[in-house]
Amino acid sequence: DLARYPRTPGEDVALLEAAGAALLYMPDAADMYPPGFSTAVQVAGVSEGLCGSARPGHFDGVATVVAKLLIRILPDAALF
Repeated sequence: DLARYPRTPGEDVALLEAAGAALLYMPDAADMYPPGFSTAVQVAGVSEGLCGSARPGHFDGVATVVAKLLIRILPDAALF
Protein backbone atom coordinates (compact mmCIF):
# COMPACT_ATOMS: atom_id res chain seq x y z
CA ASP A 1 0.00 0.00 0.00
CA LEU A 2 2.78 2.47 0.84
CA ALA A 3 4.13 2.54 -2.74
CA ARG A 4 0.65 3.26 -4.14
CA TYR A 5 -0.38 5.85 -1.55
CA PRO A 6 -0.96 9.25 -3.18
CA ARG A 7 1.60 11.86 -2.18
CA THR A 8 0.74 15.52 -2.73
CA PRO A 9 3.07 17.43 -0.39
CA GLY A 10 2.65 20.75 -2.20
CA GLU A 11 -1.13 20.56 -1.91
CA ASP A 12 -0.85 19.41 1.72
CA VAL A 13 1.34 22.40 2.60
CA ALA A 14 -1.06 24.82 0.87
CA LEU A 15 -4.06 23.38 2.72
CA LEU A 16 -2.27 23.59 6.07
CA GLU A 17 -1.18 27.19 5.43
CA ALA A 18 -4.75 28.12 4.46
CA ALA A 19 -5.99 26.54 7.69
CA GLY A 20 -3.49 28.56 9.75
CA ALA A 21 -1.14 25.75 10.71
CA ALA A 22 1.97 27.01 12.44
CA LEU A 23 4.08 23.88 12.09
CA LEU A 24 4.41 20.94 9.71
CA TYR A 25 6.40 17.78 10.39
CA MET A 26 6.74 15.79 7.16
CA PRO A 27 9.54 13.21 7.29
CA ASP A 28 10.15 11.21 4.14
CA ALA A 29 9.62 7.46 3.92
CA ALA A 30 13.36 6.74 4.08
CA ASP A 31 13.56 8.58 7.41
CA MET A 32 10.57 6.70 8.84
CA TYR A 33 11.62 3.31 7.43
CA PRO A 34 15.44 3.26 7.24
CA PRO A 35 17.37 0.27 5.86
CA GLY A 36 17.03 -2.64 8.26
CA PHE A 37 13.78 -1.33 9.74
CA SER A 38 12.14 -4.28 11.47
CA THR A 39 9.87 -3.05 14.26
CA ALA A 40 6.12 -2.92 13.68
CA VAL A 41 2.92 -2.53 15.68
CA GLN A 42 0.46 -5.36 15.22
CA VAL A 43 -3.11 -4.94 16.39
CA ALA A 44 -5.02 -8.17 15.96
CA GLY A 45 -8.75 -8.12 15.42
CA VAL A 46 -9.34 -4.37 15.15
CA SER A 47 -9.69 -4.25 11.38
CA GLU A 48 -11.80 -7.38 11.09
CA GLY A 49 -15.10 -6.42 9.52
CA LEU A 50 -13.63 -3.18 8.23
CA CYS A 51 -11.01 -3.06 5.48
CA GLY A 52 -8.87 -5.81 7.03
CA SER A 53 -10.00 -8.61 4.74
CA ALA A 54 -9.42 -6.57 1.57
CA ARG A 55 -6.20 -4.90 2.76
CA PRO A 56 -4.25 -7.32 4.94
CA GLY A 57 -1.58 -5.54 6.98
CA HIS A 58 -2.99 -2.07 6.30
CA PHE A 59 -4.13 -1.42 9.86
CA ASP A 60 -0.78 -2.65 11.22
CA GLY A 61 0.97 -0.20 8.87
CA VAL A 62 -1.19 2.68 10.03
CA ALA A 63 -0.69 1.76 13.70
CA THR A 64 3.08 1.51 13.15
CA VAL A 65 3.50 4.88 11.45
CA VAL A 66 1.24 6.66 13.96
CA ALA A 67 3.22 5.16 16.86
CA LYS A 68 6.51 6.22 15.24
CA LEU A 69 5.24 9.77 14.73
CA LEU A 70 3.91 10.07 18.28
CA ILE A 71 7.19 8.78 19.72
CA ARG A 72 9.16 11.32 17.68
CA ILE A 73 7.09 14.40 18.49
CA LEU A 74 5.82 13.53 21.99
CA PRO A 75 2.63 15.59 21.72
CA ASP A 76 0.54 16.75 24.65
CA ALA A 77 -2.54 15.74 22.65
CA ALA A 78 -3.35 14.01 19.37
CA LEU A 79 -6.64 14.47 17.54
CA PHE A 80 -7.66 12.09 14.77
